[in-house]
Amino acid sequence: MISETLKDGRIKHSVDGWTGYQNPNEPMTKTKWFKHGTEQWEVKSDSKSKPGVTNTYTVMKDNLNKFSCNCLGYRYQKKCKHITEILEKGKQKDMIIKYTTKKGKTTELSGVPEKETEKAMLITFTSNKNTIEKWLPKSQLKEIEKGVWEIPSWLGGPINYDLIVANNPNKSWKPRSWEKN
Repeated sequence: MISETLKDGRIKHSVDGWTGYQNPNEPMTKTKWFKHGTEQWEVKSDSKSKPGVTNTYTVMKDNLNKFSCNCLGYRYQKKCKHITEILEKGKQKDMIIKYTTKKGKTTELSGVPEKETEKAMLITFTSNKNTIEKWLPKSQLKEIEKGVWEIPSWLGGPINYDLIVANNPNKSWKPRSWEKN
């Protein structure tokens, strides 16, 4: 068995495809064991029955992408708010979409991928509490680093324009290049 002390004071034990986490000042018999390939999250939640008490629950995802939780809600109903919270957090992974105009100006847009098909990705863009959804063809998305994607200006410009219009609904907005001198 290989054991190491983590920054938070817990001891991590590894042995034959299993990993265990032992809390400080607790005996080895209280160690929580997980099979390798399992992801886990600790979720803090205020107790409904005991005001002022915060409980910590463990949400796990096995190598078959099946979620479970050690709370009573999951034990009896096979679903709980802790799993929903983890799923919502996972869905909110932002991606940066960059495009460069013909004049060489680089613009970055922040988006959240919502759905994906074989040929396109639905991304929600948010700016000043306004959101727009756009399907982007995968053939035009080029990942330049983890979480950062590049798209051609003919695709990025209209998205940026739609965000500007969404943020200024009472204003007739048009690009400066459309204005007469």
